[in-house]
Amino acid sequence: LFNNAHSCATGISEVQTSGFRFQVVPNPAKNEVKFIAEGFSPGEFTIEFLNSLGQKVFSREVKNETTLNIFFLEKGMYLYNIVLKDGKTVSGKLQKN
Repeated sequence: LFNNAHSCATGISEVQTSGFRFQVVPNPAKNEVKFIAEGFSPGEFTIEFLNSLGQKVFSREVKNETTLNIFFLEKGMYLYNIVLKDGKTVSGKLQKN
């Protein structure tokens, strides 16, 4: 079971599940977004961004703390998926300004 908690008012989105904590800072974001994970070894998950049509526009295997340049994304709301090696997916939203 995944417990998703999102707090865009503070500029941080946070996703938690047993033994795993994941933050997206800032949210909303302009050109860069930092993904911070605790409880996993490097390379154990992939970040995907989907646009409002559900099309995958970006995918990258990331480490425990990764700053991604998102300047190429159009302004709008994106769904991000954190895909774990065992196939489980944790999702959240990112606002690109």
